Amino acid sequence: WNLSKEGKIVRVKDLAEALNLRGGTVVSGLKNLAQKGLVVHHHYGHIELTQAGKIAAMEILQKHSVIFDFLRNGLKVEEQLAEKDACALEHYISEETFHRLIHFLEYIKEKLSLEELHKFLDEKVNPKTIPLSEVEEDSLVIVKNIEAPRNIKQRLLDLGILPNKEIFKEKEAPLGDPIEIIIGGTHISLGKKEAEKIFVVKKETIKLSEVKKGNFYISFLKASPQQIKNLYEIGINPGKIIEVLEKKESGNILVKLDGNNLILDDAISSSIYLEAYHDKK
Repeated sequence: WNLSKEGKIVRVKDLAEALNLRGGTVVSGLKNLAQKGLVVHHHYGHIELTQAGKIAAMEILQKHSVIFDFLRNGLKVEEQLAEKDACALEHYISEETFHRLIHFLEYIKEKLSLEELHKFLDEKVNPKTIPLSEVEEDSLVIVKNIEAPRNIKQRLLDLGILPNKEIFKEKEAPLGDPIEIIIGGTHISLGKKEAEKIFVVKKETIKLSEVKKGNFYISFLKASPQQIKNLYEIGINPGKIIEVLEKKESGNILVKLDGNNLILDDAISSSIYLEAYHDKK
């Protein structure tokens, strides 16, 4: 369609070059399109779209344009990647989903400015990092970078403070020095100057003891190695989905895990940190 719009006669060779495909692959594809009544391939000659083919081409171009606009201008996806993804999606997206996407985009444009949307996406995709020293107590964070002289950086790496590693900031002294953290069940004390050089992103978590009902991911266990071992034995370990069924007046919490109901007391539930669960189905 794009080649024919340029006013040139389109042959197999032209399609092969434009699509970066072998001639035999193009011929095979043309046979399939011809059987569907979308093209006419003259023997050893040029290729023409039928009326049905032109309609189908315009529908695909419309889908491509909308999807590309959504990816590039809505989600701020890099231009070449947006083009590549749009080319892939345009052939597989259903009519119902496509029309729902159009209505969704109309709604978003009406309710939210692109500037607000882009700010929200930037915060989610590229969250701002802060020094570990500025994170409040009782917080779970992910290490993003260590900006320190080589000797200090190596000491921190040797302690297990690695990029993309989860750290739990437990507490800090009244003047902020030292800072107590937990890595993989091990308690470590850091100086404030060291913590200032560790840049992290905070994870949004909530204690199980503070939840009334719902599905969550188990994110972190703030417990001694023996307590963690005991929790693992009853199936409570990070990464699992836990359903909170009821919080009783006694403070105990009824949960479902791996199809089994468990009652956890306040001491245990206070040591289990959860994060939001998003059903991917």
